[in-house]
Amino acid sequence: MAKLRARLALVPAEARIVLALDLERLRATPLGKSLWAGPAKEATLLLDGFAQGTGLDLLEHVRQALVAVPGERQDDERLVLMAETSTLDRARAAAWLRERQDAGTAAFVHEESRIVIAKGAWAAEVAALAKPESSGPSAARDEELRRLCERIAGDHVFWLAAIVPTALRHRLISEGRFPDVASIARLSAALDLDGGLRAEVAAELSNEADARSLAHRLSAFLNTAKRHPDMLAQGLSPYLEAVRLTAQGPNVYARLELPAAQAGDLLARAGDLVRAGRAKAPAPR
Repeated sequence: MAKLRARLALVPAEARIVLALDLERLRATPLGKSLWAGPAKEATLLLDGFAQGTGLDLLEHVRQALVAVPGERQDDERLVLMAETSTLDRARAAAWLRERQDAGTAAFVHEESRIVIAKGAWAAEVAALAKPESSGPSAARDEELRRLCERIAGDHVFWLAAIVPTALRHRLISEGRFPDVASIARLSAALDLDGGLRAEVAAELSNEADARSLAHRLSAFLNTAKRHPDMLAQGLSPYLEAVRLTAQGPNVYARLELPAAQAGDLLARAGDLVRAGRAKAPAPR
């Protein structure tokens, strides 16, 4: 967990959502290799300028990536992104990143092989946290968020940890529409692709009654969604059918397991979506 804590030490304490992708682990799986040949390759074309500027082959040289954002969207779009690399021309990457810095962007190489990009109000804060003598507040010092990240991180290809802001929960309570949703305190998710697809999302609520209510309402939603004409036309109903929802104590779990063939089909559909998004994306500057 030392490596994770080192990354969280660069994340401002305001962060409430952290997600991570282990590209090194993904590349080692059969489904990951299929993904690399299709959707991932298409997606990296959208970041061609970054690859050329830093000299990185995004599919081969990036080992892990981590992104953190606040619990609620801010006008300045604040976030921090970190990429751990296996091979990096530090001088070249640092020079290219430095050219892209401004009042609302910090971009630099941290230590020997970690690329860090921060936006909005977090730009100056992340730059300060990156200094060796820094002792400022960070996600690594936030016990609730740090423990949630450490608990879910494990050996997963992808994971997410989120703490629902108290202010947001109070707003939901005052609106009175979905008291079970307002009861959610923490969310976590994990995805693995070893021999198939396994995904789990867990919601931690404040009490068992709200957990049962939320699981029941989500089950009703899924039953309606999988019969929707659009889901049927796009062939997505079988994937919704495979989702299993359970309430255990004050927690609700959504689990999805797909064999390799179905998982491969889902990745192919993801590739189609990426290509469609690429076609709509503005030309790179």
